[in-house]
Amino acid sequence: MKDDKIVLYMHAGSGNHGCEAIVNSLCRMLPKPAILMTNRPKEDETYSLKELCLSLIHILEPTRTYQS
Repeated sequence: MKDDKIVLYMHAGSGNHGCEAIVNSLCRMLPKPAILMTNRPKEDETYSLKELCLSLIHILEPTRTYQS
C-alpha cells in the first residue's frame, strides 16, 4: 500500500500544548509523515508540527494547505 496516507484530524491547534504534545509524539512514532487536519494551521507552524507533518490542512478551508 505504497500510496496510503496517514491523516490526523480534528486537531484544535498547538496553542494548547497538550494537544501539540500528543500530535508531536504520535508523529515521531509513525512510519511516515502524517497529514494534519487542523483548526489553526498558522499556530501549528509556529510550534513544532510543520516539520513533522507532510502537510497541514485547515479544517474550514480544505483546499488551502500548508506544506513543509
